[in-house]
Amino acid sequence: MADIQIKRDAGVLELTLTRPAKKNALTGPMYAAMADALNEANSDTEQRCLLIASEGADFCAGNDLLDFIQSGPNALSPGSPVLRFLHALAALELPLVAAVQGRAVGVGATLLLHCDLVVAAPDASLIMPFVKLGLTPEAGSSLLLPELVGHRLAAEMLLLGRPVGAERALQLGLINQVDTDPLGAARALAQAIVAQPAGAVRESKRLLRLQADKLHERIDAEAAVFVAQLATPEFRAQAAAFFSKG
Repeated sequence: MADIQIKRDAGVLELTLTRPAKKNALTGPMYAAMADALNEANSDTEQRCLLIASEGADFCAGNDLLDFIQSGPNALSPGSPVLRFLHALAALELPLVAAVQGRAVGVGATLLLHCDLVVAAPDASLIMPFVKLGLTPEAGSSLLLPELVGHRLAAEMLLLGRPVGAERALQLGLINQVDTDPLGAARALAQAIVAQPAGAVRESKRLLRLQADKLHERIDAEAAVFVAQLATPEFRAQAAAFFSKG
């Protein structure tokens, strides 16, 4: 299914990115499949927790840039697969756990800001290179990242695009733990959540996201700026440089 594997096991819904040859770069169909799975999870009483992982050496290289450019302004139009996925993340009622290995780039990093628990391999690296590409933050990261690490560190990550390794991410509170088997550790955390009273878990998650309306508004505001930036000469120049390397 669109390079996304969906597995249900003992109360945990696992979404696995299965496009390792492209470093799990996300396409429109992948966004759509994940949005559908997240929205359906909210009404699935059998599921208690959602876990996102990926195959291969890298967690996610972000947007598939060619797929994104071909979509043009429609890539972030209301109801587009990308925005449907981002709003589904913001509206998710189940706890979200992630297992990260290798590089988590762009939306591969910003989606982690929506997770409740994140386990990373020692080689994990979070990179938000939006400005370097002539673009701007997305996925609510301009709101969530400063809330997590403060304005100055958020500015360092977003304006300079410097990679943040696993140990520093742990120190900054961007992840919960470093483990040589991130998927195994993430599954253990997910099962620990499943073992808790389901109603209390859902209500606690809701309370943690009482300002979800503000997050949805920021996602839309970021999308508008992002789309405008796609039309600028600086983005076109950076995109041309990116493809010339390939």
